[in-house]
Amino acid sequence: MALSDADVQRQIQHMMAFIEQEANEKAEEIDAKAEEEFNIEKGRLVQEQRIKIMEYYEKKEKQVELDRKIQNSHMLNQARLRILKARGEHIRNILDEAKNNLVDVTKDTARYKELLAKLIEQALYRINETDVTVRCRKEDVELVKGVLDTALSGYSTHSGEKCKATVDENDFLNPESCGGVEICAFNGKIKVSNTLANRLEMVNRQLLPEISALSKRGEGALVSGEKTDLGTLKPKLTYKTISSVYGPLLIVDLVRFPQFGEIVTIKLPDGSARTGQVLEFRGTKAVVQVFEGTSGLDVKNTQCEFSGELLKVPVEEDMLGRIFDGCGKPIDGGDEITPEKYLDINGEPINPSSRNYPQEMIQTGISAIDVMNSIARGQKIPIFSAAGLPHNEIAAQICRQAGLVKVSKEEAGENVQSEDDKGSGNFAIVFAAIGVTSETARFFRHEFIANGSMENVCLFINLANDPTFERIITPRIALTTAEFLAYECNRHVLVILTDMTSYCDALREISSAREEVPGRRGYPPYMYSDLATIYERAGRVEGRAGSITQIPILTMPNDDITHPIPDTTGFITEGQIYVDRALHGRKVYPPINVLPSLSRLMKSAIGPGMTRKDHSDVSNQLYACYATATQDVAPMKKVAGEEALTADDLLYLEFLDKFEKGFLAQDMHENRSIFDSLDIAWRLLRMFPKSMLRRIPPKIIEEYFPRTTKL
Repeated sequence: MALSDADVQRQIQHMMAFIEQEANEKAEEIDAKAEEEFNIEKGRLVQEQRIKIMEYYEKKEKQVELDRKIQNSHMLNQARLRILKARGEHIRNILDEAKNNLVDVTKDTARYKELLAKLIEQALYRINETDVTVRCRKEDVELVKGVLDTALSGYSTHSGEKCKATVDENDFLNPESCGGVEICAFNGKIKVSNTLANRLEMVNRQLLPEISALSKRGEGALVSGEKTDLGTLKPKLTYKTISSVYGPLLIVDLVRFPQFGEIVTIKLPDGSARTGQVLEFRGTKAVVQVFEGTSGLDVKNTQCEFSGELLKVPVEEDMLGRIFDGCGKPIDGGDEITPEKYLDINGEPINPSSRNYPQEMIQTGISAIDVMNSIARGQKIPIFSAAGLPHNEIAAQICRQAGLVKVSKEEAGENVQSEDDKGSGNFAIVFAAIGVTSETARFFRHEFIANGSMENVCLFINLANDPTFERIITPRIALTTAEFLAYECNRHVLVILTDMTSYCDALREISSAREEVPGRRGYPPYMYSDLATIYERAGRVEGRAGSITQIPILTMPNDDITHPIPDTTGFITEGQIYVDRALHGRKVYPPINVLPSLSRLMKSAIGPGMTRKDHSDVSNQLYACYATATQDVAPMKKVAGEEALTADDLLYLEFLDKFEKGFLAQDMHENRSIFDSLDIAWRLLRMFPKSMLRRIPPKIIEEYFPRTTKL
């Protein structure tokens, strides 16, 4: 039945109303959706700005805190230097007073004659010659003549040797000698100075630790302490018998009783002095290595004073906050240190059975090290770098940020040690720059002083233009200082040595000067054992609260990891941290390639009570994902193109990019705690479905995977 016009109009009106209603509903829906999207976007922008504002103020707060720390550190260092200067001045006044009191000794004729007889007899034992000349002050000539026979008789009785002695009545001692005698042989080429001034100087050196203890702790400081035996002091032998010079080496003839490693003072005619060490001796000939070199040395008129002692370094706890040269002399404008002890730079041998296994992690603030190559307290782990890579910046960052891990009870459980129990307040750093340029030295000094970390740092700087032999002793002086701080002052010490390649080159140069048979690439065959004497001084000792952790840094010549220096270092140490040139080329800092890096003692430094229980599993999973991405997926993409990759492969590629930019890369002044680094690692691992995280146990995944963290 056909519709009438009225029905058609009604139908049309109905359809129009329906369309209009539908359009209105659609418009309302679009408006609502737009409003919702607007609110979401507005909320996102507001949240982003809020986060930026929070980050800005957080950054400002950190900067204010850093500025405050730097200011406090500067004030503390300045106050310390003033105290040390005042203490040094006080000690010098004591010595000047003692020197003035020597006059009273010579006024008592009977007492002085007895003393002269003993001084002559002791000098005769030391020089051990049959024909000698005795020199004294002009006013002491008659006194010396009166006691000479007594001294000769005593010498003959005790030694069984005869000796002829003549008093020199033409050439007298300087009045500043304060009295005493000088015994000469071979027309003055060999002499023993046993003057009162020299005796006072020796007593001063021997008693300085006790004087230091008194000045620091008061009158009762030495009641239970060890007293110095002054009866063991022997006068020094001086020789004017240099026969030849070979580069930095002197050949000295007619030497009596030389010791291997004995320290020699080379006195030049102009009054200046240089320091040397006996490298070897045959019969009465001694080979002396001059630290400062032999340039401008007058062979005929130069004197060599043999000390009778091995090379020892003065140490005290106040060396922290100070800057020294490669020989341990202050170069920061402060006073000379007042030693608490003199220690042999070669250290004391440690019984292997008394060593404790390295445990507990040292936090560097660098994610690539802390999470994937954790360093245990007492470990020795080198950084392998190369020329042009930022190993100096990494060293400065570690020095600025390093410390013991602060574990909360929430993370570690109820039985965790407190921060004080673990000794985190006693952390110190000994930094030795070996053979560096002046620019690099300025960089280290500025970094440590400007960021306020100098307070707990002892810095030794050996420049590239310093004597070659100084490079040999710089790391040993640094380690001797570290041993004192660790085992005497109960501090946890991190020792950073850079650059050990300069040390080995110096070793090769000295070996060549001595005409020794070379080994691989010209390095001496004993380089392995020599490096071991440095690296093996790290560790923990039973019964001692402190510890020494060592991070030597070396530059591999031509990026060759098989070069003798990294090769022998790898055999001695407990892993390596590898600085990669390819990562550096991709602007990743720090460019640490975790795949060839390894910390063999990592398992003893991490886990519940030390870091976090997920640490080991997260590290393993990161290694697995990064290895798959770099070794399998990335090469496949280059060959077959991205279209040939699976969905899982694309996830690994995305992980590779974010891992290098968000985990490995961090600002030089960004200090990440181990817990921040682990949270960043979990943020990356959440890219993968749980089924792909095969290196992490299900319980750990269920506990940590759902967490929301911010990169």
